[in-house]
Amino acid sequence: MTAKRVPHAYLISNVTLGYGSPKYVYFLKALESRGYRTHTIEPFESIRPSYPIDGLKSERRIVGRSILDSWLGRKLQKSFKLNKYIFLPLRKLLLDVATLHAVCVSYRKQIVVVTTYDNPLFALFSRQTVIVQNFSEIWPKPVKGLARRRLQSYWDNVEICISPQVDRIAIAKSRYRNAEHFLVHNTPPLGKPSSQPSKYERIEVLYQGRLGRENYPLEFIALIENLAPHIHLHIAGIIEEQWIEQLKALEEKSHNVTLHGYLSAPALATLRHRCNVGIIAWDNNSDNTKYAAPNKLYEHLQNGDLIVMFPNHALRQLNEEFAFGKEVSTGLDMAAYLNQVTPEKLKAQGEHNYALHQSTLNFEHQIAPVISYLAEKLTD
Repeated sequence: MTAKRVPHAYLISNVTLGYGSPKYVYFLKALESRGYRTHTIEPFESIRPSYPIDGLKSERRIVGRSILDSWLGRKLQKSFKLNKYIFLPLRKLLLDVATLHAVCVSYRKQIVVVTTYDNPLFALFSRQTVIVQNFSEIWPKPVKGLARRRLQSYWDNVEICISPQVDRIAIAKSRYRNAEHFLVHNTPPLGKPSSQPSKYERIEVLYQGRLGRENYPLEFIALIENLAPHIHLHIAGIIEEQWIEQLKALEEKSHNVTLHGYLSAPALATLRHRCNVGIIAWDNNSDNTKYAAPNKLYEHLQNGDLIVMFPNHALRQLNEEFAFGKEVSTGLDMAAYLNQVTPEKLKAQGEHNYALHQSTLNFEHQIAPVISYLAEKLTD
């Protein structure tokens, strides 16, 4: 009797998993639940610790860890020039060497390769390899030369392309011309909102993310100065140095704002569970943010939160479709809107948003067509 063949999937990532890359982890877990044996190839970054990820069975290869997580590696990173001209090129070289190992495996057996970036070396994978491209970032195209030719060969070999936003699919189709394209929002798995009866009695607002030059610092200052005393604002994330003193002074003066600083993922989830309004301040000038909504939007929907947001193309487009909140132009406008929100309105919007998460905007629902199509490709 012939043993059932176990499919192998390799995730080749340009970031260390467990820090700002939840959808890659969700995808690996979805594959594992369907019998795949998963492997990862990840770069080492000292600022992104490679801690164990609950429920993930992958054989993780964090390349260069023994070399780069050393006295010498840390010294190289502290110098701008040494980091740019030695540390980063060395890390890329080590990632490429690990990638070549996966290329060799692809000639011995059929594998699935899930990529998160473009690399000319990906053109070397065998023709039997099923390549899944996560179009999470819009990388610049090389103008000409060998790198462009190898990339074009790789792009033509991609069979499945996942994009987080509809306009980005159009960009993806211009590169990955032979791929089947799927829209998969940056959603978390199915989860439960806070079951506290008092969840909507008091307005607790959360902004999670960096606060600095590109994240509306002056608007947040205006918001704090004009927020009604019965509303509490939580800011969880790194604050750029030039704004820290002013914001701390406002924290002491207002008594209804708390600066939490950087929080670990579990601590941030605990804080978010207490809140019922989420602020999204998402850059609209970069294509990478203009054509994709952030993970935090969908985490707030999972939590049953009202969304208030500053102008952004992707967010506006999604709000027109799903009606999850309010777009405002200034911090003053945001304060005026929040000051008139009642517990009844907050509860109704929160229940609507959680229903969106349950029905459509969850990872299981979003990824199901991709998994089905991948299964068909492996049986061809």
